[in-house]
Amino acid sequence: MRHAISPLWGWFVVRLGVAHPKLIDILGPRAARDLRKGVDSGSFTIPDVEIAKACVFGALLSTLHHVVSVPAQDRTAEVFAQAMLCMVGVAPDEARDVASRPLPSLPEVSAVQ
Repeated sequence: MRHAISPLWGWFVVRLGVAHPKLIDILGPRAARDLRKGVDSGSFTIPDVEIAKACVFGALLSTLHHVVSVPAQDRTAEVFAQAMLCMVGVAPDEARDVASRPLPSLPEVSAVQ
């Protein structure tokens, strides 16, 4: 996870805080959508999607703070993903398997002129 963010960007997000209304406005609906998809497919067991969304954002901000505050740890992203999957009801063995898979490549982004 550390290699994916710069310390400056990481501290900016930590200081801004996940509770900032614009951040929640932008990311919240997508997070809720994805959590509902997991519930609808039977993959997640979540009694309240809005509470789960708040938990994910809180955990993300806390983990980001940890990443920019302590010496590098190789498996932070994997451990975070596994913990979040377990939080939404995925069995620990399945969560470990999913979290350890390589991420797909991101599409190329062209420069805006």
